[in-house]
Amino acid sequence: MLFRSLSVSLASRDAEILLSSRRGRAARFLGSKIREMGRVARGVRGMRPREGDAVVDLTVLPPVGVTHLVTVTEKGYGKRTPVGDYPTKNRGTGGVLDIATDGRNGDVVGAAAVESGDQLLLITDTGRVIRMRVDDIREVGRRTRGVRLMRLGDDERIVAIERITAATVEALGGIGSEEAAPPEPEGDEVVEVVGEADDDGDDGDDGEAEE
Repeated sequence: MLFRSLSVSLASRDAEILLSSRRGRAARFLGSKIREMGRVARGVRGMRPREGDAVVDLTVLPPVGVTHLVTVTEKGYGKRTPVGDYPTKNRGTGGVLDIATDGRNGDVVGAAAVESGDQLLLITDTGRVIRMRVDDIREVGRRTRGVRLMRLGDDERIVAIERITAATVEALGGIGSEEAAPPEPEGDEVVEVVGEADDDGDDGDDGEAEE
């Protein structure tokens, strides 16, 4: 089986790690659960995706600062949920249900830990970009379908998201924050999704690779 590197991020041992999967699940665990290893180490299991699923994003949750997780799907839907709604468990779990990935939403593209004042860029496979204030995204609970964030053309898909921190917005003089588009009002639908049971996981597989 072939594996590829997905994301790299700096994290302190008192931070927490949240992994998001393509099929709308999220696994949160303590950074201290990942032991220090050498450069060529194989690493340890962070999340155990179910068959047909895969990890699509890595989010570091610092001890202070961020308050919400924004999850975005390829068909332009998403939601903003308090980070407290995501339980901290062992690493190596299958995760808890975060957002529905049905025919309306499509698969998860990415997730971002945000705080009030941040902005979010959504980028499509046709090269279109939209920027919005995260405070304009409706706050909803976990296990929901979310609301429309961006109206897409036929066969157009969101392929990437990027957080712009409130500090960056302020340092750049607002970067035209008055032009940041609010989410599309039409099609908003917040429906709780009944998912499969969550699991507590295990400590995963440790090991170091050879040079």
